[in-house]
Amino acid sequence: MFTIAICDDNKQDCSNLCNMVEQYFCGKQKIELHSFQSGLVLYQFMKSQNVHLVIMDIMLDNQSGIDIVKQLKYIAPDCKIIFVSINPEYFQDVYYVDHLQFLVKPIERKRLDFALGKAAALCEKEYVCLKIQGTVQKILSESILYFEVSGHNTTICLNDGTEQTCYISLKEIERKLNQATFLRCHRSFIVNMKHVSRYERSSLQLDDKHMISAY
Repeated sequence: MFTIAICDDNKQDCSNLCNMVEQYFCGKQKIELHSFQSGLVLYQFMKSQNVHLVIMDIMLDNQSGIDIVKQLKYIAPDCKIIFVSINPEYFQDVYYVDHLQFLVKPIERKRLDFALGKAAALCEKEYVCLKIQGTVQKILSESILYFEVSGHNTTICLNDGTEQTCYISLKEIERKLNQATFLRCHRSFIVNMKHVSRYERSSLQLDDKHMISAY
């Protein structure tokens, strides 16, 4: 499910954006859409909920949409951002904040559609194709905690507690992976950095409390 949050303190603008977003994705992709009038309320929501795309108005009552996004990036660094504003002069202010698009109100549908399509493409699920028990299987990248090699066997440990075994070297697996997400931290391990909860001098702790050697 592609989750989108719209933050705009103008109720009519927020409603219009919601309608345009729903119309774009209708028949294309299932979405979960949330709307907020407060950046702080959105921040609290995202502390416990995964949001793939935020459409953020820059001028909120007593709040800066840009400052809110900077805070959001600490808790959701992979979240995509589309800024909107009635003032085109903010174009320079968002330059130093990671974002996909800056749209000026009133928003043109074709420009919003382009930005939504770009965001959806960037958030598509990544899969790793590996030969397991004689058949090629697609494994969702985000479900992988780590790979561990022992002899000629490589164990794939998943976040649901299950394991898969394949007969592929870590070097070959490494070539199939997104290098921005996976790290060869040891000759016997490749870890998914999105699941690393703590770094120590000679080890990494994963979300499931498992410790991985890093030397």
